[in-house]
Amino acid sequence: MNKKVLIIIIVVVLLLVVGGGAAAYFLVFKKDNEEEKIEPTFDFQLGETMTYLAKDPAEKRKKTVYVKYNTIIVHRDEKFVETLTKNKNLINNGMEKYFNNKTEEQIRKFRGKNVEDGKDRIEVDMQEIIEEILGEEGEKIERVLFVEFVIN
Repeated sequence: MNKKVLIIIIVVVLLLVVGGGAAAYFLVFKKDNEEEKIEPTFDFQLGETMTYLAKDPAEKRKKTVYVKYNTIIVHRDEKFVETLTKNKNLINNGMEKYFNNKTEEQIRKFRGKNVEDGKDRIEVDMQEIIEEILGEEGEKIERVLFVEFVIN
């Protein structure tokens, strides 16, 4: 009789462990049937721009180097386009000033350098410049991307 009681206790404990594990899985790890809402993103194209870079004082031959870039601002608010359109010239001016104060060596060093979430240093700098120009409205920016970036 002791063996039967022991076997019953072991079976009950195993059922509780397996049942508890299954319940924990479904309650904690299993996602609800409801799909997560993914907000659409919108692209605002600033267009193609070409500007000069700062001359490197260490270089013997003072050559003028240009950078040509085509920028997109990714955001999630469809009405935000109005703000971007209204401030497009200020944004372009801020970006040009950034490049005018960087040498070719600095730009080549920054380009492609991942700093966060796959963004490169220049994209992050551009986003900060635009956010500063737009103030609180700048927080609606998801990301700044370069679809074209050429150093001449």
